[in-house]
Amino acid sequence: MKRKDAISGHEMLRRFALGEVDSSVFFPSGFDREDVRRKLLSDEIALQVEGMAPLLEKRSWVRDLPQSGLRWHIASLELTVTEFGLLSTYPDELWTTYTGRTHRLIDAAEAIRRDRLLDTRCGRRTSRVGRCVGSSAHRIG
Repeated sequence: MKRKDAISGHEMLRRFALGEVDSSVFFPSGFDREDVRRKLLSDEIALQVEGMAPLLEKRSWVRDLPQSGLRWHIASLELTVTEFGLLSTYPDELWTTYTGRTHRLIDAAEAIRRDRLLDTRCGRRTSRVGRCVGSSAHRIG
């Protein structure tokens, strides 16, 4: 892993929330995606916090990370296919479904590659979101 810039805990949560905006599973009903995205991409901290709130509401494990003593960094992580095959997912109900109970990230990636409707984030192609692991450009295996 090549560590790049240090970021604040707020910035880490903002980036996490941005990753959830296009999720068909994790984006809460009753909110407008484009409004939430606009808030998260705003330069105003208050708007960013407002945009993060609905996305972090049911993600207590992220929201409750201790803020003192932690240092966050942007990093690039280069993995071989073999190394990627060793990564595990968070053991919640959704990942259990995606992975067929293995909790291996590669199994989730393959399931989403086979059926993109499992996660609508894979259909977006923007500079903010990047490419889905299951896209033809990043096919695993």
